[in-house]
Amino acid sequence: MKGSGTQGFKHRNKRTGRMSTQLWTWTKAEVGIGTREQGLRKAVRLFLWSNDGLKDMFAELSQGMIGEWSIANDTSNEYTRQVTAERRTVITDVKGRTKYEWLPIRKDNHMLDCELMILVASLANKLISQDDMETQELD
Repeated sequence: MKGSGTQGFKHRNKRTGRMSTQLWTWTKAEVGIGTREQGLRKAVRLFLWSNDGLKDMFAELSQGMIGEWSIANDTSNEYTRQVTAERRTVITDVKGRTKYEWLPIRKDNHMLDCELMILVASLANKLISQDDMETQELD
């Protein structure tokens, strides 16, 4: 599994033929590249996801804006520190355009990465749907 700087991945629905953008995709990856094992083993699935898109979804999920998410009562402070190691910030360029970026506020964010991988696995296995997880735009 690997995060990507892209905003999303184009996907064609096999049933309807319509194109859409999803927050994750998968590709085949050669596991033995650069070694004597190259080409000898079967390729594996490499799941890629939109870092910012999935972090937005996880933030909304963990704050109760969409879906259901909870943690155990005996969760350590270290888990909480790591899962909140990045903050969404508004960036304004010289032309006045704004965009959002996730910026680190602490170095250790391993648990956040784990939560994102769980979210990708849940989306890929259709345990949750990206459509169900999107918040409605406010007018």
